[in-house]
Amino acid sequence: MRFHLQQLILFFVLILFSCQSEIETEPMDFGYDYQPMEVRLFWVYEVDQTIYFGENDSEKTTYFYQDIIRTSNINTENEQVFIVNRSKSADKNNWAKEIEYTLTRRDFPVVRTSQNHPLITIVFPVKARSVWNSNPYRDAPIEEFEYADTCLADQYLVRQEESTDEVTYFDHRYQLYNRGLDYLKNIMKY
Repeated sequence: MRFHLQQLILFFVLILFSCQSEIETEPMDFGYDYQPMEVRLFWVYEVDQTIYFGENDSEKTTYFYQDIIRTSNINTENEQVFIVNRSKSADKNNWAKEIEYTLTRRDFPVVRTSQNHPLITIVFPVKARSVWNSNPYRDAPIEEFEYADTCLADQYLVRQEESTDEVTYFDHRYQLYNRGLDYLKNIMKY
């Protein structure tokens, strides 16, 4: 009887280890295509700015920025750093160089560094109502950015600032990210 019990246990152990279970999982979509990073990619976007000086006194300006990823290198933390040239134009024909900044993806956040001020501009995975501190890499107050809901699929609005004292101060800043845009490679020579 004992021999049969040992054989039965051995039989179950062999069955247990011989079965292969396949778990199919879809790869998680982090949304990296909301902020593509590749040398020679560029994008153009429109900026609408209104400066209020007082009641019934304001100045509205519309202009365009063009950001071109010029080159990349590897930093001391072994991260790929993309160098971006930003130009400004009033008519999308005549561009004047404005500033140069860097983009670095550190696992899940993208850090934009301009004039030695690192700022987390987007985090992955891209998800509505996610909130993050945009200033963890510098000695500055916590400044929360948030993905706001939008009406369109594959589009996220990053709310960067929404403050007002309803009398003299009104500062609303946001940046819109679209998934799946055909980012064109720039053929210009630098």
